[in-house]
Amino acid sequence: MLTRFAVFLIPLVAVGCVLRDVPVLEPEGKKIKLVREADKPVDCDAVADVSGTSRAQDEKEARKGAENDIRNKAAQYEANFVVVEVERTKQAGTGPYKEVFLGGKAMSCVTPEMEAAQEKADAERKEKEEQAAAERERQEAIEREKEAAEADEKQKEKGADDE
Repeated sequence: MLTRFAVFLIPLVAVGCVLRDVPVLEPEGKKIKLVREADKPVDCDAVADVSGTSRAQDEKEARKGAENDIRNKAAQYEANFVVVEVERTKQAGTGPYKEVFLGGKAMSCVTPEMEAAQEKADAERKEKEEQAAAERERQEAIEREKEAAEADEKQKEKGADDE
């Protein structure tokens, strides 16, 4: 009886393992934002065509896996956005599994927020450089005053020795 149960259970578990495929979002993939064409930033360059697939019994889980997959792949191209152009959901075989496919373009985009952050960083860097230059000038002025005072002191000593 136990052997018949094992003979039935092992293929069932194996089929379940083969059919379920939900990719996990990798750390680099977390940096990628999924958008539709209407929502993408204006200043973008396409870097690659990418796609993601996933299979699970729950359609939402399969969709999340496909999103993870496409984001992970876009991260390999150092993109920061993926514009989803194609989305398909279908039944995977005769089982209870749904398969989700997402296709699109990995994009390298500059958003207004990114431009503002870059401008702010540039302004801070310029201010620090100006402060450093002003401090150097101040130190040089102190050194010149010190040298002038030493020269005056030597001149006075020389004048006192001549008398």
